[in-house]
Amino acid sequence: MKKIFLFLFLFIYINASILKIEDNKIINAIPNSKILIPEKSLSLEQAIKSENWEITTEEIINFRYSTIFRWVKFDLRKSISDKIFLEYGSTTVEVLNVYITKENKLISEFKTGLSRNFQSRPIDSNKFMFPIDIEKDEIYTIYIESSNNLQPNLASITLYSEEIFNKRDFFFNFITGIIISLLLFVFFYNLIIYFFIKVKSYKYYLIYIFSILILNIVELGYTFKYIYPNQTFLNKIFIQYSEFIFLVTLVFFVKSILELEKKSRFNISLNFLLIIVFLLNSIHTYLYSYYSEQIFYIATSISCLALVVLVVVTISIFYRFKYT
Repeated sequence: MKKIFLFLFLFIYINASILKIEDNKIINAIPNSKILIPEKSLSLEQAIKSENWEITTEEIINFRYSTIFRWVKFDLRKSISDKIFLEYGSTTVEVLNVYITKENKLISEFKTGLSRNFQSRPIDSNKFMFPIDIEKDEIYTIYIESSNNLQPNLASITLYSEEIFNKRDFFFNFITGIIISLLLFVFFYNLIIYFFIKVKSYKYYLIYIFSILILNIVELGYTFKYIYPNQTFLNKIFIQYSEFIFLVTLVFFVKSILELEKKSRFNISLNFLLIIVFLLNSIHTYLYSYYSEQIFYIATSISCLALVVLVVVTISIFYRFKYT
């Protein structure tokens, strides 16, 4: 009797851990996955044989910075005839490999990421999308291998049917298209106004709007897709510096409004902080450093400090103006 209960328990447990793809369902694969964080990079065969896999219950994966590949795996079965798709929820991962296996045998694979040309992507999208071509009611194991020394490797892994894929892809491009179109309209509208009024602070406002536009199209992968699909290093430079340029234009825009004196301590402090952030970004961009994560956190902290100084300056000048 105990053996029967044990068998039933194991049967229920194994089936519960298998992801089932059905019509009109979006499935987050992470809570039903296992992760592997090795001390050195592994081949697929070594990863399959590894005994160090750990169950995760998180909603997203956070592998942080690493030049060593991190692994995610999960079992999958589809109960529909349509194709299914896997979406890796980050547009700034350097290396991303997806392996479809059955009974520990490789069925198909995809190798892509920002370190490879845009044409390496199996689907023509600025997001990382993968068609999972598997037979109905058969159990497969999906292995995902990734590494990222460009930005923190923080992502979701989502599965859905072809119908949902088409809807999500259309909606994503529709919304981002509206946002980018609005930014372009605001930029050119204010550019026309600037030609008439010629106010210095307005010039910095225009540059600030333009930096927001660049930040969006770079981080969403549109520049890599349409402008330089074969220039992986150029894409890396744009990703690293677009956020820094946004910070610089914001600081200079606010400084122009507040009319800070060039030799004032606030102005000198802000310029000093921006120079440090620039140097840290440059080190991170051109050198693959063991301390990439520390450099990122320091640069982020200094950027926040620059914004805090900017807020303090703004409040100080506001009160000075109010009581004089």
